[in-house]
Amino acid sequence: MSQKKLLSVFVLFFVFIVSNVFAADVCTHWEGGISCEKGAVDNVSGVGLASLNGTTVTNAVSFTGNINAVNADINKLNIIGNLLFTNTTLRGFAQIIGNAALIDTKFLGGFQITGFMLVTNSSFETPIEITSPLITLKSSTTKNIVVHKSNNPNEQLYLQEHSIVNGDIVFESNTGTVFESDGSLVNGNVIGGTIVKK
Repeated sequence: MSQKKLLSVFVLFFVFIVSNVFAADVCTHWEGGISCEKGAVDNVSGVGLASLNGTTVTNAVSFTGNINAVNADINKLNIIGNLLFTNTTLRGFAQIIGNAALIDTKFLGGFQITGFMLVTNSSFETPIEITSPLITLKSSTTKNIVVHKSNNPNEQLYLQEHSIVNGDIVFESNTGTVFESDGSLVNGNVIGGTIVKK
């Protein structure tokens, strides 16, 4: 093997070892969960409780349980459980089966949730799909919203504190209600439901 190839192999090996050492320093696994601090990791997965504090996840978070993310940057998300996101950016597709509280959060990719959702001062850059009887958006913006049929056929979407929907809202059940208040606005049609201005 030539010196150039040997040096290339050594450099790649060194980068691999160093990146794994730093990744190991970012996250701490403990019985019942994982805690990640500031730094970058490829993936976060597991069962139980998860905490991401200033963590960048370059590939995906796949978790069953409860997750709390503050100042995080996540590529993709697949969660079964409840989550609380604060000042977090999600770049790719997010799928959540559970309840979500989202504060100061940006969603740049697709978003799908089955569960209750409370959104405050957040934005969705693509259409969102929701299966829930109750959705609340405060000081938030989104594109089209599709509300799939839920166990409660009278889905309610609350738009509060100047929330804006830049698109249509579609209720598949044909029995949904949008409650518009505090200067909130739907810049599209409400299909399969009615608007109540408060």
